[in-house]
Amino acid sequence: NELRYKNKTIQLFTPSLNWLNVGDRIGLLRTQDGTLKIFINSEELSLCFPPLPDVLYVIIDLRGSCSSVAVTSHKAPLSPLNSIRLQDSLEVAAAHEQPETSSESTANVVYEFHENHGRNIEVVEGRTTARRVASYNQGLVIAQPALEVNSKVQIIIDQLETRWQSSIMVGVVTGPPERLNLPVNALAFKAPCCIVANDWVSINGIKSRSNYGQRLSNLSVGDTVGVVLTNNGLKLLVNGIEEEVLAFVFQTGQAIFAVFDLYGQCQQIKILNDVNIQETTENSVTDFEKADLESCEKERLTLPIPSASTSMTSSVVVSKTTPLSPSKSVICSFKEECIKFKKRLLLPDHYFTTDEPTCHCSNCNKIKNQSGDKDNSLLGWVKFPLKNLANTATDKWHTAFYASKMGAVRCILDKGQPLTKGQAQWCNLVVQKEDDLQVVFYPTLQSCRSAGFKLKNNKEAFAAFQLFVKPSAYSVSRDPPEWSTKETGAIVLHSLLIQFHRCLTTSARRCKTANASKVSKGSKTFSIYRFTKESKKKPHMQKYTIDLDSCGPMILDALLKIKREQDSTLTFRRSCREGVCGCCAVNVDGVNCLACTKKIVLKTASRIYPLPHMYVIKDLVVDFTRFYEQHKRVKPYLIRKNPEPMGEKQYLQSLKNRDQLVDGYIECILCACCSTSCPEYWWHGHGSLNNDFLGPAALLACSRWLQDSRDEGTEERLSALGNYYNIYRCHTILNCTNVCPKKLNPAKAIAHLRLRMANLKKKPEPELKGMV
Repeated sequence: NELRYKNKTIQLFTPSLNWLNVGDRIGLLRTQDGTLKIFINSEELSLCFPPLPDVLYVIIDLRGSCSSVAVTSHKAPLSPLNSIRLQDSLEVAAAHEQPETSSESTANVVYEFHENHGRNIEVVEGRTTARRVASYNQGLVIAQPALEVNSKVQIIIDQLETRWQSSIMVGVVTGPPERLNLPVNALAFKAPCCIVANDWVSINGIKSRSNYGQRLSNLSVGDTVGVVLTNNGLKLLVNGIEEEVLAFVFQTGQAIFAVFDLYGQCQQIKILNDVNIQETTENSVTDFEKADLESCEKERLTLPIPSASTSMTSSVVVSKTTPLSPSKSVICSFKEECIKFKKRLLLPDHYFTTDEPTCHCSNCNKIKNQSGDKDNSLLGWVKFPLKNLANTATDKWHTAFYASKMGAVRCILDKGQPLTKGQAQWCNLVVQKEDDLQVVFYPTLQSCRSAGFKLKNNKEAFAAFQLFVKPSAYSVSRDPPEWSTKETGAIVLHSLLIQFHRCLTTSARRCKTANASKVSKGSKTFSIYRFTKESKKKPHMQKYTIDLDSCGPMILDALLKIKREQDSTLTFRRSCREGVCGCCAVNVDGVNCLACTKKIVLKTASRIYPLPHMYVIKDLVVDFTRFYEQHKRVKPYLIRKNPEPMGEKQYLQSLKNRDQLVDGYIECILCACCSTSCPEYWWHGHGSLNNDFLGPAALLACSRWLQDSRDEGTEERLSALGNYYNIYRCHTILNCTNVCPKKLNPAKAIAHLRLRMANLKKKPEPELKGMV
């Protein structure tokens, strides 16, 4: 578990190579920017390599119990002209025909669930159905075989449990399924993955974007969802509708598998292979044929009624002309929800036409835009066409919109006209005042809004009417933009509009109001220190401009955004996920700090440097070798004159003695912010081994163990600090105290050491000396 460079250990990592068993895989990846990455079973190790030359060779040493290894990756196959031996025309022709054969074989791939699945999942029916047997988490299943280009995997939801929140999660993961350690849910994968949860996307455990496609939590029983792998990338497939391409970079040479998480409400799913889909389509067509014959509506279709002589071929003819059948190919969950709600209003059917309701949600509107229809005036609504009971010609009339309360919809349909202001207040047809004759409506849906009707499922329903208004029969007001008329025959109801919104809680409304009042943060420019030993360029500052509206509030968020979107060669340390707190220390605008806790200042530009007066390895990465050696010299560990065998007895400490250590000395994270902010450490911290200033961090650790009642190495430590340069170089200017991210006081610890050196303050006797 050691990363060695020039026969010196420069970093420790986990897991150790000694833990590997037969079948485990180790990979090395050289990226385009020249950096080197190491993978163990498809999981990247957090290693920071020193500068490497352009030409590298891999060396494997079979030591200890390792007796043999095999190389599994290969270069691209050689062409016939570059081969060692000449090939005849038949071999060349056969080589060109192989891809066509493979494509035909992959066209009819039958998918099934892998045997490695979550512990709360039971796989049945030939591994094509997965159902939850207990709990809320541990519901991961992986579809096999691996995805190929232009292939897709779909599942159908068979059962939901509405007492939970959220629903199924869909995505892909790289690496062999049998070696993946399945987490509690799909968002906790350690292997490279891309997961879609509800309407947001997580790539390698990091949330990348929101408002992506349909909400998976709104899917109901019978809906289908899956993934499609194309040459351009990965796409989500919901009820046959392909969403946008996801910005997920696949690792070359790695197999990609579709993964589904039966999370929240989702209780049972089933894989839809091409055979199942074809059978379902044929059955649905046959059912519709029977329904048409029973309802005597067969004459609406262009197909002849099958006779006894043609009964054997009728199913074939119908299957070829499925566009003429009323089969339901695409199901919109938002549209179905609005139709169900409209039925609950018990509105008479004779007010509505027989035309199918039109959905204008974001996904349906996206399909219409692709077909050339770019009308976005009804975005987010479902349109129910109304009959023109008065048979008024409205070809040249203007379109307007009228917002209505849910309780006034029936009154408006009965009247055939929108309500006046007084009538709309009480949702009835009684005129409160004689002059209450004016009807107010609006040119756009965005301008009109009425109170919503709250539902039990934490949603609000809104209603509106699309109107046809007679030209020159209404007056126009510009501020706010609204139209009004008093003529009863100047308005014709065209359609009823219904929309759903998720109801916000009180705290969410406050947050939404606060966010609405905020002004856009705009952009900000960062000047970052750049240096690489291999490059001929001298150290310089490079400018990057980012959009703060799509960036987190901390400096580390800005660095990650720059590295992810603008410059992948930018190098810095950050190992928060590995538990190495303090490794992201940098200098921002002349002040040492942790990039993960330093907030971005909006108004001015920021300059980011590595820690001052430290040897720079690359960009913002500095060499901590000298810093760790100085910390090691104060012996930051428990010293006993007569130590007991390890693990047999414990050293006692009273609560009072323990409270003496709560001054923060035990919380140092060795980020080096304090030492690199001290001018004395700049000038005398890099001298000879025994003639240098140890710095605030090392002296703080020394003081911590001197105050520990269990420690017996006081004289040994104080004798090591007898040199003038080791401790008395401190001038107590408190730079170390001001920049410490843990709010510690190294200056106070150094003053305590000076009192010990002058014998003005002796260590008190411990209250407990016994051992158990």
